Amino acid sequence: MNDKSCPGLTGAIVSIADKLDPAMDIVISGHTHQDYVCTRPDGKLLTQTGFYGRLATEIDITIDPATRRVASKLANNRVAVNDLVIKDSQGKPIPLPAGYTVLPKDSVVDAMVRRYVELTAPIKNAVVGAITASIDRTQTAAGESALGDLVADAYLAGTSDASFGPAVIAFTNPGGLRQNLTYDTATNGQTTFGQLDAVMPFGNSMVTMDLTGAQILRLLEQQWEAPQPAGGRVLQVSSGFTYTWDASKPAGAAAGQGNRVDPASLRLNGVAIDPAKRYRVTVNNFMASGGDNFTVLTQGANQQAGPVDIDVFERNFRAKSPVSPGAPNRITRLN
Repeated sequence: MNDKSCPGLTGAIVSIADKLDPAMDIVISGHTHQDYVCTRPDGKLLTQTGFYGRLATEIDITIDPATRRVASKLANNRVAVNDLVIKDSQGKPIPLPAGYTVLPKDSVVDAMVRRYVELTAPIKNAVVGAITASIDRTQTAAGESALGDLVADAYLAGTSDASFGPAVIAFTNPGGLRQNLTYDTATNGQTTFGQLDAVMPFGNSMVTMDLTGAQILRLLEQQWEAPQPAGGRVLQVSSGFTYTWDASKPAGAAAGQGNRVDPASLRLNGVAIDPAKRYRVTVNNFMASGGDNFTVLTQGANQQAGPVDIDVFERNFRAKSPVSPGAPNRITRLN
């Protein structure tokens, strides 16, 4: 966590930090949920504190009053221990490691949090429908999940009227799905708005664009091309769109060089995708900006902003309720 050499650190932040003017002494980064304290080759200090407030970065700076420049800098990530009691598999509290103490709540912040919890409770606890069984993010060997299918279908439904073209295909990134929809026998699967919001809490908006069949193929290849992580990022796809990929083909190919997807397998409602034809495709605004390394989406033509993702998800969920997990039959894996 505090290895200042940060062996193996990768990602956009590395090149961003290294390209900044040498006058910059410290770069405090975020977003990727990593934790690191690094000294870059040019002397810049680069930090990030992980996620969910589990760490705090302590940065000490000494400034030379004569030159008004940073004379020295030091950072360490410190564990922030809250008052939640962690228990083992037998339900017994796990004691804190030696040297750690529980940090008390800040009364002012705690009062503010409790106020907003109370104000939003009626919205969060409102029942919006029901599920017949748990619908989760567990992916098949091909990379498809029941929850991913449900969300992609909601994206498509939310942008399938004439004002959007209409959209005929939708994709969503698996990293945008943060919680499962778990069936509760005590409520017969009743599902609240808060549970839907926990699935996709980012408030992204829909973006619908024109992509050619060739660009859709490129998008699918980018699931495994560098710099994607090991195992790739398999996008979740809407109903009616199907394709096949071959796991025997090497992953991690250079950008533009991947060949895991069978071009002839891309189909929309059983009809082969034409590489030269334009299709209206919906994604969220994070993906549309090239997020998760899906840079081909930045080339989409006639981009049109749409509704917020949680709104289309709730609307589609209500319309389908009670909702059952669908059959994973949209993505096929060979070998």
